[in-house]
Amino acid sequence: MILMILMFCISAVQSQNSWDVIYHQTQICAVTGSAVTISCRFSPPIRDRDAVLETLWFLNGRPVGQRSEPDSAGRVQALCGPTACTLRLTDLRESDSGRYRFWFRTDRGSHCGSPGVSLTVTALHVQVMKSENKDVYVSAELSCGSSCSAGLHSFIWIRNGEKIQNENQTVSVPVYSGDTYSCALEGFDEFPSPSVYPPLPPSVSVSPSAEVQEGSSVTLTCSSDANPAASYSWYKEDEEAPRASGQNFIITDVGPEHSGNYSCRAENTRGRQSSTVHLEVKGKFFFLEISVSFSLVMNPKSGKQPAETCPVEVKPAKASWMEDFPVTSLRRD
Repeated sequence: MILMILMFCISAVQSQNSWDVIYHQTQICAVTGSAVTISCRFSPPIRDRDAVLETLWFLNGRPVGQRSEPDSAGRVQALCGPTACTLRLTDLRESDSGRYRFWFRTDRGSHCGSPGVSLTVTALHVQVMKSENKDVYVSAELSCGSSCSAGLHSFIWIRNGEKIQNENQTVSVPVYSGDTYSCALEGFDEFPSPSVYPPLPPSVSVSPSAEVQEGSSVTLTCSSDANPAASYSWYKEDEEAPRASGQNFIITDVGPEHSGNYSCRAENTRGRQSSTVHLEVKGKFFFLEISVSFSLVMNPKSGKQPAETCPVEVKPAKASWMEDFPVTSLRRD
């Protein structure tokens, strides 16, 4: 039965002028997560006006209310009367995009209305077309990315949670530290795009610790919340050229020359932020232990008795490596 209906809806077999479906809109654009209503009026031949036996909505040739996709459950509601029908779609997904057509059947035949309604479900996003660093702000050209056809909707721009007076898809704006920008389609104010904003001050960490031993390895890690995502560069104090790029900076076989302050710069098309961490490299020192036995000559005060002499024994010196002690220690036994 479904296959037969499908063939009928695709081919629109009824061609008599007395069969009619009129759609209120033929193109609709909506935002993911929102809701939309598709509606139409229909009429069978006069003699069959009161004999509508069945109605269905189709999406790209498949019955809407009988789709097997689990994500469509509970999101589709059709409400039809003798001459009108509406299809309500909620929590819209991009997979809901396509051409919707209404089909109805009487005891004398069936009809699938053309051309139908083209629904486009879009996920909005702000694109940074170009930017230029000024003294205290970034001059940026922003565009509201949408798959909707041009002219279907006006746009709404939002800065720091407040609407600004501009309905164009592309705007030129100054971006100061802490500013956020997002966009929405007119009529879908509650479903704006994710905000774009410059990097927040980066978080910098050192592993295994901020004090490392000479000859070992150390990893500096940097992260910052930013949209678009930030790129990262590492600088050592008093150096203009970056030492590395990327979130992780790995230094192997570290030596005293690696000690100092390292700055991580997080940057996107909206701005930049930096944070600094201090790296201290400890050298390796040795502990020298010398054992000495020596003779002790005891001379009596009277000088009449011979001096008492103890044997002399010199033991080999022992040296061992010690860390964290910057001096040499001597001990006499």
